[in-house]
Amino acid sequence: MFRFDFTSQEYLRDPATGLAKLRAAGPVVEARFPVIGKTWITTTGDMAGRVLKDNVTFRMRQDGNVAGLRWWMPRWLRSLAVSMLTMDEPDHTRLRSIVEEAFRRRAILDMEPRILAIADGLASELFADGSPAELVERYARKLPLSVICSACQAQTGPGSSPGRGISPASLA
Repeated sequence: MFRFDFTSQEYLRDPATGLAKLRAAGPVVEARFPVIGKTWITTTGDMAGRVLKDNVTFRMRQDGNVAGLRWWMPRWLRSLAVSMLTMDEPDHTRLRSIVEEAFRRRAILDMEPRILAIADGLASELFADGSPAELVERYARKLPLSVICSACQAQTGPGSSPGRGISPASLA
């Protein structure tokens, strides 16, 4: 089994070299991740596309549960596994169709003023609790989720609650 540590100092100092080694190992590589254990990684765009589109051979769920998820894994990790990304057909397509329009290129370009306003608002609150500010917690984690919720709100209309049911772990 190919062992690759995405948290090592060697990788963090030079990720391009590390990824080149990973790609040289083949288009699909068995690897071990901390907490998760053994898993398979695709190293090319073509192979990733095949895996993502072949929902017969590559299923995310087994007996209704996310494949590979273990009872002993941290609760925050298990909560991340319940999302559109871990759904098999037809559930994935149904959920994707709900939000698809909000994330088309034109819709995102039209949202640019709103995205900038969200970013400016978060930036202006960054030092509200003093200096230094927690950039990741107070900005980097909040910005993508705020934009996604705003995009879904724009699609579903005022009064809907796209953020309802979002796991607190998504903010972790």
